[in-house]
Order: sequence, then C-alpha cells, then structure tokens
Amino acid sequence: MEASQRVPPEHLDLLAAEGFYGLAGPREAGGLDVPLAAAGQIIEILAGACLSTTFVWMQHHGVVRAVAETANGALRQAMLGPLCRGERRAGVALAGLLPGPPRLRARPAEGGYVLDGTSPWVTGWRYIDILYVAARREDATIVWAVLDAGGGPGRATPTITAEPLDMVAVMASSTVELSFTGHPSRPAG
Repeated sequence: MEASQRVPPEHLDLLAAEGFYGLAGPREAGGLDVPLAAAGQIIEILAGACLSTTFVWMQHHGVVRAVAETANGALRQAMLGPLCRGERRAGVALAGLLPGPPRLRARPAEGGYVLDGTSPWVTGWRYIDILYVAARREDATIVWAVLDAGGGPGRATPTITAEPLDMVAVMASSTVELSFTGHPSRPAG
C-alpha cells in the first residue's frame, strides 16, 4: 500500500457500502450511532489492516458529528444523510485552531466569509469532496465552515491549491497543505 503512495479508492468505497461512513452519525440520518468504545475497537481493527485507509476515513467522522449537531437545519438536512452513507466524503482543515499568528484567516464578506492563508495538514485530499474548516477572524474568533473541497476529490480551483506533503508514515493518505486565496465560505453553524 505505502509503496503505491495511494489508498485504493475501492477500500473507501467498501467502507461506504458497508455503512462505516455513518459510524458517528445518528440512526435517523442513516448512521450507525456506534458507542465510543465500540468505535475504538472498529478503528483498531481497520488500522491494523490498512493504516492509510483508516487515517483518511477517520477524518470524516468529526465532520459527520459537526453536521449532526449544527443549528443550521438546512446544512444538516442537505448533508447529513449523504455523509452517513459515504456519498459525500469529508476531511478537515483545522489551521484556525493552531496557536500563534493565524495561518488561515476569515474576513467578513456578504453572505459569509472569505478565506485566505494555509491549512498545513489536510488528509485525504484525493478522496474528499467536503471540507470542515476552522479559520480565524482578525479579532481571533474562530469561524467554522463546511465547504466543497475544490469542486471534487483532489481538484484544485483558482481559490484552493494543494501541495502534497512528504510523510514519514501513511504517505498513501494524500495529506496536503491547502492554500486558500479569496475563497468564499459560509459559516457552518
């Protein structure tokens, strides 16, 4: 696997077909609502089989929980079912949570925010089409947003570009540094 430097998409498709993208999702949205201890056991088993596949797949579950718990009913209605079924696959860009000067900034714009800067660690770029982003406003407030990941799995746009990272382990996880240049977004909650 690591020699190929690419998780076979079939691995992720099989996890979706068997319902595992809904591991953290509520049952009413097609999720499995698995208790934390059982989820830990499932993750352990999958990671023992293929760490890179599991690393990519795990990023998805924080996004499922965030969408399940959002006050934004339209976002929840539109995205939660497809996320639980693995029809939409998500990753995270959490640079806004890092200490120090903001690496990813959010400035107010009509209807939401505009993102500028970098997120130095985004896993699964080739395989995700949704990003859960944390960026900081000038006053240090954290802005959370759910957005399309470059128009499709691993596709850069004029406002999002990806630079692959050279990893010591899990090289097949398609972990990149994302750069945002004037990328429009709407708050997640």
